[in-house]
Formats: sequence, C-alpha cells, structure tokens
Amino acid sequence: MPVGSEILGRVRNLVAEIEQQRLYRGKGGEIMRNGVCHLIHSLSQAKVEFNEAELRQFFATLKENLRHANQLIQEEATNAFKSYCLTYFSSSEDSLTADR
Repeated sequence: MPVGSEILGRVRNLVAEIEQQRLYRGKGGEIMRNGVCHLIHSLSQAKVEFNEAELRQFFATLKENLRHANQLIQEEATNAFKSYCLTYFSSSEDSLTADR
C-alpha cells in the first residue's frame, strides 16, 4: 500500500477507533480482542510502518490482552507480541525472519 493511501490511514486508526467505541465490552468483546491481536500480528508481519504513538498503543493493547482471562486471547496476544517485537524492536533484518 502506498504510504499516503486512504486505506492505510484507516488501518492505522482502526485499533484506536475500536478502543474509543469500547467494542471490547459486551457481546462480541472477546471476539474483538482476538481480532485486534490478529490485526496487530498481521500488520507486524507485513512490516507496516507506524509512528511512536501508534506503536505505544499497540503495545498497551497487547499487554492488556496478555492478562485477559480467556486463554485464546492470551495465545493470540502472544503471537502478535512476538511478531510486533521482532518487527519494531529488532536491530537487524536477520531477526525478522527468525523462527518463522
């Protein structure tokens, strides 16, 4: 996707919009949590660039979901956190492909 595309802008704001609309609550909240973790995992694997604030929000979201009572959410958050760290905290290109 081109860096300035409208779709990329919508994807960048998707996690924030979900949290602002409090879609983690009520019916379907656990499905949304799982979906957000999967989205972060996919974006990390695709190596989409984000600014510092967006990366902090992803980190906070994953941290919150790692502590969730539902084991499936914890597992998806773990997978997302691994991809997130390999992509955004890696110092070399070699570590981006490690263990995949």
